[in-house]
Amino acid sequence: MVGSTRLRRLLLTGAICVLAALAVAADLASYQALYQKSANDVLSFYQGKFENMQQLYVKALEDQRQSVLREGSLSKVKALLAELERFRVAKTLPAEADAETIQEIKACQMGYVRQYAKVEAEMTAALGTLTANYLQALGRLQRELVQAEKLEEATAVEVESKRIQAVRQGYAERLAALTSESASATNAPVATAVVPTPALKRPGRDGLYLVVDLSGGERASAFPVSFLADVPQGGWTDDFKTDKLVLRKMKSGAFMMGSPDDELGRAQDESRHEVTLTRPFYVGVFEVTQRQWERVTGEWPAYFGDPVCRDARPVEKVSYVNVRGSRSGLEWPTSAGVDKNSFIGKLRAKTGRSFDLPTEAQWEYACRAGVVKALNCGANLRALEADPALGKVGRYKCNSGGLGATGDGTRTGTAAVGSYAPNDVGLYDMHANVWEWCLDWYGAYTAKADPKGADAGTIRVVRGGSWRSDASHCRSAARHTMAPETADNHIGLRLALPTEP
Repeated sequence: MVGSTRLRRLLLTGAICVLAALAVAADLASYQALYQKSANDVLSFYQGKFENMQQLYVKALEDQRQSVLREGSLSKVKALLAELERFRVAKTLPAEADAETIQEIKACQMGYVRQYAKVEAEMTAALGTLTANYLQALGRLQRELVQAEKLEEATAVEVESKRIQAVRQGYAERLAALTSESASATNAPVATAVVPTPALKRPGRDGLYLVVDLSGGERASAFPVSFLADVPQGGWTDDFKTDKLVLRKMKSGAFMMGSPDDELGRAQDESRHEVTLTRPFYVGVFEVTQRQWERVTGEWPAYFGDPVCRDARPVEKVSYVNVRGSRSGLEWPTSAGVDKNSFIGKLRAKTGRSFDLPTEAQWEYACRAGVVKALNCGANLRALEADPALGKVGRYKCNSGGLGATGDGTRTGTAAVGSYAPNDVGLYDMHANVWEWCLDWYGAYTAKADPKGADAGTIRVVRGGSWRSDASHCRSAARHTMAPETADNHIGLRLALPTEP
């Protein structure tokens, strides 16, 4: 731990300097990104310390082994060898103290416990101070926005402030507990060090799946956000399609966007070109369903609205304007803002996160999941209208049963989300069911890194095809367009969320 206090102070001072720059930052998103970067710097610093502690524990065990070798104690040598092997695999102390553990091992464990508590307390204090400074910066930003009469933006800052207050309180409570543990560490049981390397980012920060709890409905003051490392045991049950929203994290990367010249059904605007997405992002595992839309907005706009079977069917008859708004919501790509009364505006306000539609490039990248053929199941089309491969991954014209007289029942129109096979990363209904709005104005492909579509236009891009579409319109590369005000029974959406830098 030589020089650790000095290094921590230097690191924290740098982080606070970054936060001081927030006074001139452009918007809340910039504030959030700078705070997260500063927090990550602190966490990265302490990551090395926890790893060093693991190495020191192994060395202490080795030293004890050498000592008992000289004593000639066979049982102690075996016990130390067993603990060395167990720790190198598990990298954690036992969850419970064992009365039969030899004193040499107990001494190493006790030292680990004391040092762990000390380092975690330092890290927690640093994060607490950083968070307090961020909270002060948010207060300044909110006052400036109110003075400028930017009330919608000020409200978003207020939501973020409430979230950060809870984070700060959590750090304070954790620090108090750690201080108490450290004071009595000489008598602490081994179980106090169950986790040798702590969650070095916000709890679940690196979770493969992000889950929004919508169960409180439109009147809820907030929609809690949590993370999952994997698909839950038992799979995606109905609550993940109705009272919760689930998104999957997509890694940054490059892919070939568009279609090859010989792809059946290819259109002229699908020029094939390499695109690089430089940042990871989350994208909906499912299309937004009718129940999820109602939970956020209090409304049921869909045509296929039979109360018996509507909840997990995709919401449709929602326009780009319904989704993002008719004022700020139409300014993409000039601005990422949305109207506060739009679906995404309400979702942002109650989560404190910048949910949005995917860009056209993000949509195709997520749909393909590394597959270069026409369908993400790895097949090319054999026919323009009816194709057996498409029938396995989506509800389209030839397996939907048509419109139906009233939208009742399940034999016609859309299918409940997740009814067909997912792609290679577990995303459902990327082909057919309902067309999905993308952020972009329609235009010729140009940018090759993080494209945002045309600078201006009159029609927005929709992707994926629908229950009314021929097979050729449901290909991964197929592009279609709608006026932003269009709301029809074959148009819905899938959510996206950019990750913080």
